Amino acid sequence: DVAIERLVEHRDFDRADAEARVMAQITRSERRTMADFVVDNGGDLDQLEAEIERCWTWIQTLPPSDWSPSTP
Repeated sequence: DVAIERLVEHRDFDRADAEARVMAQITRSERRTMADFVVDNGGDLDQLEAEIERCWTWIQTLPPSDWSPSTP
């Protein structure tokens, strides 16, 4: 419901279009299963900042990658 409201309110989507787009996506459970890291943004700004710091700390533990945006 929050995703639909955000699309309608902040991106001027028609409600039916927003609902169709959200329903076409994989479920939250499926995304979490595939994710390497999940940022919880359900709290206040202080909690989000702590989550961002936790994520940044995790990113810094990852091995270097040869990937770049120009790499096919």
